[in-house]
Amino acid sequence: MVMYHILIVDDESTERDGIEFLIQQNAFPFQIQKACNGQEAYEFLRSRSFDVLITDIKMPFMDGLELSEKARDLYPDTIILVSSAYDDFAFMRKAIKVKVEDYILKPVIVSDFVRIMTHVITLLDERSKKLEKHKEMMEKYKDATPFQKEKLILKLLEEGQGTEDSENPDAISDKKAIADAVAFIENNYQKDIGLECPLPEVVQKRL
Repeated sequence: MVMYHILIVDDESTERDGIEFLIQQNAFPFQIQKACNGQEAYEFLRSRSFDVLITDIKMPFMDGLELSEKARDLYPDTIILVSSAYDDFAFMRKAIKVKVEDYILKPVIVSDFVRIMTHVITLLDERSKKLEKHKEMMEKYKDATPFQKEKLILKLLEEGQGTEDSENPDAISDKKAIADAVAFIENNYQKDIGLECPLPEVVQKRL
């Protein structure tokens, strides 16, 4: 089982410990790091990435929204969950701007928490599978003939055709991941390819 990394941030120790307990009780696959305020959490984020950030909103030194903005700048793919005892529309508008995945209302309802975390793990598993698939394709690409390389790139592009909905954030992310994968291949394996054009013309037209 893949283990993911989660950072839990709250100035109340009972809240931090409660979330940790629920994660462990439900055997969610996370290695847990806790922080007692936004500034401490930011120091952790500056030293390493986390797959998931759960943060309270109202905290000393740095509030949860500012922390979320800084986390998003450092790690665009981190899944952010915010928790608060206040159901505030103005806050929700700000949370949307930093692409918060979901909102946990305090006091935490166990069934809601389990539902949210199950969804988060599904997202992480899907991302992990995509990265592994891209890695395998890159390895095949490195040792392939020029003709096989072209077929592999076309296959990679075709896998993203069904998700090209411009209004779907996940589709945009998938398309960007595909473009990044092709760029990675081009940058890392250009010398091995031995072709005048690092990417076939037909592929360039489809990017």
